[in-house]
Amino acid sequence: MAPSGTAGRSGPPGIPALAPPPLPAERIYPAGHADVAVQFVTLPDGLRLRVVSAGPPAGRPVLLLHGWGASVYSYRSQSPALAAAGHRVLAAD
Repeated sequence: MAPSGTAGRSGPPGIPALAPPPLPAERIYPAGHADVAVQFVTLPDGLRLRVVSAGPPAGRPVLLLHGWGASVYSYRSQSPALAAAGHRVLAAD
């Protein structure tokens, strides 16, 4: 049996599983923010990271790292403020 809380878990008979459907790309942050870019970076060990960046490319870099269970969406307020101050903001998922 799958551990509790996993997406593959089915609900009780007659009740569907509670896993929400995935969001379409146009609804995932930073969709709709023209001043924020997204790129994917593959590390030497094969790990693929989604990197969100904002601010001038020559700006002093600021790296925002979140903990487990969070995402770059956590920085939706800080990123524009740091970019407006002239920093190059990078946040990875």
